[in-house]
Amino acid sequence: MIRASTQEARVETLWLLGTAGCHLCDALRPAAEGAARALGFRLEVVEIMDHEALLTRFETQIPVLYRPSTDQGLPGPFTLPEALAFLQAPP
Repeated sequence: MIRASTQEARVETLWLLGTAGCHLCDALRPAAEGAARALGFRLEVVEIMDHEALLTRFETQIPVLYRPSTDQGLPGPFTLPEALAFLQAPP
């Protein structure tokens, strides 16, 4: 059996919640990607319309940098330093 390395197994995934045609979502993607890369996270861009509970919670705040492991989100607009601080803060 082949096993992923310990480091690979610990890579946490972040979601950038947005929707098609959201220009602010597109504009904030580089800040989200930079923060994820700097801290060793994996970033997925997620269509919020596909997640009813998240849509109800964050609909008026997109884009949102969402951390599923802690169920916390950083509503946009945000800067790279703000995204880094959000990800480094204790849950």
